[in-house]
Amino acid sequence: MKKIMLTLAVVFAAAQLTFAQTDTTHRHHPTPQQRTEQKIKAMDEKMSLTDEQKSQIRALYSAFYDKKLQGDERKEAMRQVNDDIVKLLTDEQKPKFRQLMKENRENKEKDK
Repeated sequence: MKKIMLTLAVVFAAAQLTFAQTDTTHRHHPTPQQRTEQKIKAMDEKMSLTDEQKSQIRALYSAFYDKKLQGDERKEAMRQVNDDIVKLLTDEQKPKFRQLMKENRENKEKDK
């Protein structure tokens, strides 16, 4: 009986260690399409985008993610995407977009 209890205790302890490791080592990374939809949703909530604007912004992000750039090239390409988005917005939407981008930068800096 002691052997069975000891075996069960070892198995239980090993299972706990396994679950503890999987929780911290496997993070969910959204796909480019998911990130695009998250960004469009956030913009729509702040700026009430039209369906045409959503479609055009979706195309801009799709082209950006298709390039799979790294480092400074990626930053410059994202700046261009943001500039292109501003061109699609109405005069009322532009300051809201700039504010959203400012909040995103601040949040990114906090995460570092």
